[in-house]
Amino acid sequence: MSDMMPSDGTEPQADTAPLPELKFLKTLVTVLAGTMIVGLIAVIALLVIRLGPQNNPQQALPAGLSGSQALTLPESLLLPEGKTAQSVSYSANRIVILTTDDDVLVFDHTGESIGAFALTLTP
Repeated sequence: MSDMMPSDGTEPQADTAPLPELKFLKTLVTVLAGTMIVGLIAVIALLVIRLGPQNNPQQALPAGLSGSQALTLPESLLLPEGKTAQSVSYSANRIVILTTDDDVLVFDHTGESIGAFALTLTP
């Protein structure tokens, strides 16, 4: 006898229906594979959208404090000799510069110096 024959000597049936558990597992595997493919496409799309070339160039300075007045900035600011800007802050009518020496320089919207003072840090 062949190895494919049942041990009780009966002939195998050609029209054997798949077990319901196997049909369920096949459907489950198909659905999970489809879900995984859709998820992978979504992750790739989000990465391309987030890391792709930016459509917005560097944003311009914000409007004045009220939102209706545009800032007017001078073409350049002349810092005192030996001073290097560490940070710059803008308001509607002033430009404040913090130097690396912890000096605060205040300019008006035309670029003229209107004040300066040394910043003292307290622990």
